[in-house]
This record gives sequence, structure tokens and C-alpha cells, in this order.
Amino acid sequence: MNEMVRLSGVAKNYGEVTALRPTDLVIGQGEFVTLLGPSGSGKTTILNLIAGTIQPSAGRIWIHGRDVTSTPANQRQLGMVFQNYALFPHMTIKENIAFPLKIRRMTKAEIDREVARVLELVKLPQVADRKPKELSGGQQQRIAIARSLVYHPDLILMDEPLGALDKKLRDQMQLEIKRLHETLRMTVLYVTHDQEEALVMSDRVCLMNNGQIEQIGTPEDLYFRPRTVFSADFLGESNILEAEVLSGGPACRLRISGETVVGDVRGCAASPGTRIQVLIRPENVRLAGESGGRESILQGTVDEVIFLGGVTNLRARLANGAMVIAKNLTRREGTDWAKGMPVRLTFDAGDVVVLEGSGQEAETVPVVPRTAAE
Repeated sequence: MNEMVRLSGVAKNYGEVTALRPTDLVIGQGEFVTLLGPSGSGKTTILNLIAGTIQPSAGRIWIHGRDVTSTPANQRQLGMVFQNYALFPHMTIKENIAFPLKIRRMTKAEIDREVARVLELVKLPQVADRKPKELSGGQQQRIAIARSLVYHPDLILMDEPLGALDKKLRDQMQLEIKRLHETLRMTVLYVTHDQEEALVMSDRVCLMNNGQIEQIGTPEDLYFRPRTVFSADFLGESNILEAEVLSGGPACRLRISGETVVGDVRGCAASPGTRIQVLIRPENVRLAGESGGRESILQGTVDEVIFLGGVTNLRARLANGAMVIAKNLTRREGTDWAKGMPVRLTFDAGDVVVLEGSGQEAETVPVVPRTAAE
């Protein structure tokens, strides 16, 4: 496996405040890894430690096999893309992109060739002589990306680069960055608090919580197989319900929300009588007909119906007060659900995910890519 970045026991403290607990992380060459999490979770701290703008309180950092723990930021051969673009307003687009090449004392012919190359990559060759203020927000962000690529950095660091864009433009830029990554096979470390960005763009998502890695894996791993309550709740809409273990084993039986008995649930190691929490994604909850059996049935009353265009969310309150969301494709004829009406909801045992809890005692172990980039 070709490693691009390795963090070994890296931690950061500001006096008595812990910004990052001792952390091990490996990023493979050519990977797109996203650091996802709420404010204060440690994701930007990791980015700044790798960039060299702050120094670790403990641990070592390697980039391309070289120990850079004490190496200045300008000697780490990294590309940076920021939320505010950081373009020089008095320079043309060509001059902005050429700036890092001039610092490296490249010849004019080399600079012209490389600037033309990256402008073609971001599909903006026609704007070379314009000033940043003459471009849209999306175009400015593409130029910022072009400037970060022009000197062939080993690693691209992106810090909330799409945060200032409107949703439609942000969606377009997600696909543009993903296209560039696939074309160049560059290594990208991307920071965001937007879960949709993380799921759309990443090879792996590193979910941060309370200054440590909560869970890391492919987008599918984190969405369909979250380990903890935090992971389940942070990504996507979630039905997190209390359950009682009736019988243990590889395929256990649970009583969910005090009424529904579900058999053949995988991943439960708790002993009978233990109260646990489980996840059922809203898209896996269906409306049950009156003739449905008791197995995997939740009964409640309609609390709210939310029309979202292509999908409709039905929120139902169970007898124990828990709220369950059923997400269904919207039908043209509609459904006359009114607040307070009784409703029966069903799901499959295979869609029940047993959660470990808060994950506060998660181990700090080396986290390596599933596969190495070619």
C-alpha cells in the first residue's frame, strides 16, 4: 500500500483545552478522504497539523514517507483551497495561478504551459485575462483549485471550500471536484460539516467527535453500518429507538419500543435483559396494511406529514412517546394522513442496526485505507 499521509499518536492541546486526542490515521496515495464532524470536533485541527500551520503537542506526522512534524508549512509541498478563495483581487486570473510558480522561480515558458494546463482542467481557459471580481463564486472557486494544482503538489487540503456557495452551485462543484480527483488521481483531504458533501465525494469518511475519530470507512459503511449513536445520528435522518434484548447470540431477538418483537437481528452481543439502542433508517420504514402481522410492526399515531417534493416524511409518535419517521416516495394521488390518525409501520430485521453507544471509549488504532490507489 502506498501511503501519502500518516499520523501516529498526534495530539493537540491549547493549555487545558484538548483540541485533538492522540490520533492515528493513514491516508493512501490517490485517496479522497473527508474529515466530517460538528464544530469543535477536531477535523480542522487535523488539517492544520498536516498543513504545518500549527504544531502537534504529541506524535509524529509523515507525508510521502517523510517525517514533516517539524517541517515548515511552505516546505511540505501541499496545495490549499479555502472557503474564501484567497485570490489576489489586483491580479488577473493567469497571474493568480502563476503566483506559486513564480515563487518557485520557474521560467516564463514553463509558467505559461502550466497555467494553460490547469485552466483547461477546470474548464475555464477563456477567463485568463479577467480579474477575480469579474467571475462568479463558482468560477472563483475553480480558479482557487487550479492554483492549488498548478505546481503538482503531493497532497491537496480543502477547508470548507464550498461553504460560501448556494446549494445548486455547491452541488455542481461537488461533482467538479470529484471529476478532477478521478482524472488526476490526486490525494485529497477535505474538511466539511456537510454530510451530503462527504457522502457524495469521498472514498472514505473520517467522522470526528469530541477531538477524536468516532468512525472511519466508506460512505456506505458509515451510513448503513454506523457503530455508535453519534455516527447514526450525525449522518442522515435516523430512527434511534430503545430496545430490550430478549435472547442473545449471533442472531438475537429484540423488543423495540416496548412492543415490537424482532428476530434474527445481527450484531448484538448483549445478554438477555440488556437495554440497547438500535437504528432503523426512515427509508426502510414502510406503512403496513391492516392485514399485516405483528412481526416487526410499530403502532402509533400520525404527528406530522412533511411533503418534500419527491419524498414525503411521515412522523408517527409511538405509545412510549418515541418518534419514528417513515420516508416514502411521494405518490401523485397523495395520502390523506391527518394528525392523530392511527398508523402501523413495518420494517425488516435486516434493517435494524445495533449501536454500541456514545463511542466515548473508542480505541485509538491505526486506520488504514481499504485499498491502495493505483
